Amino acid sequence: MDLQTVAQLLPRFPSLNALKLSKLSEFLRFSSMAKPFIAASSRHRALYTPPDIISVDAETLLADALHVDSQLVRDLWSAFKFEVWKSDQGLPTDGEIETFNIHALPLHTSYRHIYPPTRVCLSEGCINHRPDNSFTTLSDSSTYPAALFTLREGILPVYATSLSCPECRVRYYNNYSVDLATGARTYYHGVPEIIQVAEHSYMERSLLEFFSLCMLFGWLSSLNCAKIYNTAIATRHAEVLNNPRAFPPELRASVNKQVLNGFFLYSLLLDYSEHNRILILNHDAPSQADRLRPALQERNRCMEGTGQEEYTHACDACFLVSVDSEGRKTKIHPAVSDGITLGHPCCSVHDCANSLLNNKFRYCEQHMYKQAECSIEGCSMPSTDDFRTCALPEHRAKEEQYFATGKSIFQLKERLKKVTANLQPSLVDELAQDEEFEPIDCSGKPETGNRQLKTSFSRRRTHNEQFIMRPCGVILSRATLFGSESVSAVYEFAKATFPTLESTPELFIYDNSCNLDAHIKAQGHQHFCNTGFLVDVFHFRSKHRETDRHCQENCNPAMYPEIFEGDKWKINTSICEQTNRWLSGYQAILRDMEGTRFNFYLDEMVKRYNRFKVRDLEAKGCHPWNIPVDMVFPSNSNTMQY
Repeated sequence: MDLQTVAQLLPRFPSLNALKLSKLSEFLRFSSMAKPFIAASSRHRALYTPPDIISVDAETLLADALHVDSQLVRDLWSAFKFEVWKSDQGLPTDGEIETFNIHALPLHTSYRHIYPPTRVCLSEGCINHRPDNSFTTLSDSSTYPAALFTLREGILPVYATSLSCPECRVRYYNNYSVDLATGARTYYHGVPEIIQVAEHSYMERSLLEFFSLCMLFGWLSSLNCAKIYNTAIATRHAEVLNNPRAFPPELRASVNKQVLNGFFLYSLLLDYSEHNRILILNHDAPSQADRLRPALQERNRCMEGTGQEEYTHACDACFLVSVDSEGRKTKIHPAVSDGITLGHPCCSVHDCANSLLNNKFRYCEQHMYKQAECSIEGCSMPSTDDFRTCALPEHRAKEEQYFATGKSIFQLKERLKKVTANLQPSLVDELAQDEEFEPIDCSGKPETGNRQLKTSFSRRRTHNEQFIMRPCGVILSRATLFGSESVSAVYEFAKATFPTLESTPELFIYDNSCNLDAHIKAQGHQHFCNTGFLVDVFHFRSKHRETDRHCQENCNPAMYPEIFEGDKWKINTSICEQTNRWLSGYQAILRDMEGTRFNFYLDEMVKRYNRFKVRDLEAKGCHPWNIPVDMVFPSNSNTMQY
């Protein structure tokens, strides 16, 4: 707006003649901040044009914020309403936000008041449905206080409003609509700028992306993300803790849980948006964790085997083309596999993949009856007297020994034993005179022999996570091995990752390829008939015996001149060992995470890691590209999940 426009308006509004330009600027900025509230609180139903008269509450808010009377506000609105409606005044200052909220919060509104993105019913066939959002047909507003966690403005006290369609009984919120008849919560298409992570808590999309990157590159847990946020960002507008305009400290205590729930919901919304799908959850679920679980499980199933978006990746660092003497070209697109000891609590029955009803339980629902049995493996006698073992003295002693090892005095005595075992005899004799010192049994064997009883006193954890990736570092697939890293389990995982003959790699590199290859040949499997099984260079040199004829004749990397030139390898056969260093950073974060969340979290980190890796490969001149899907999966195959 230029001064000529202002000069033309002044004759029509004599009360503005004495108005300072600074006050006019304040009016424009505060009116812009109040624009959503003005639109929602006025009787004006058209949304693309400003109302002729603003509501009493909006008028009071602006008058108090500007320290002027209501008549001047009415004149200013009449003169500059179109300028307010069409112009963008930019981000307000800290002082403007503080001043605005001082007068807005008592009126049940706020800076960045959260409203539904629609003012019309979205149900086609409803009489309140409209093709666009230019005219309000929703009513029955409900407003409640909430907290908005932002990246640049800290925690803001806000109000959130929902609207309802009286005809089809659908209530519209900021992120979703709720069908009151069915309890279905249907999220709008795309990823909104503000995401509701709990009943009265919202987070900016940019903040959730920041948390996600902290998890990806910094291995930060949700707790540490919350600590950083609370310390560095959250208190920007809460300099005084007892300031009623700032939210109390107890709200910050729950940020940890909200960060994790926000991460899962944000990742789901991103995934559904990328695949042009609509997320539908149960609005009446008892908690946000229960509400998200079915959608997380569905995404986990889609990720199994071939679900990663970079599954068809190829680049100069992993896709080799050789030309023979007759000019015929041959491709080699190797895959590398390895396991890492990341795990989550699981059923104590060996190889049971059922989910636990509660993360603290030892058994799944199917095997819950074992809770009443002796915890010594192989013994089915009932446990007695609040013990986890039966009445057999040997079993009861094992339980007492197990729980004693958790006590600090026991651990300290064991440390003392280890230290004094290497001391001079005279010093040991002196220590033995102390009544607290227990002499060491040096017989070499316990009286009961070497036989060890296997127990299940505590929760069992999954054995390891198995990964398959390309030599360039792009991860193709992941699977949880519950009991052990057996060659049969690795074979089934590899088969799920490469389900068609066209998808199988020319070379499969694994530190135990000799036993895997022997297993496949012994079983007569033909799925990998065009695949050579190699041991990676490091393990072949240092872990495999030269006397192992099968290994030397079938799994030596030097058998394939296509993958080396002179004394240099063209591909990185040890890429899994290097990638495991990144994956190991999630050990503490994932160790107590429930199975569904564990799988989703790890798959999402892999997905983000792959995107970063592809950009890095492109920057290094490796020319990443994607193989056409129909070349890997013929048209009659429905293997691809998405």
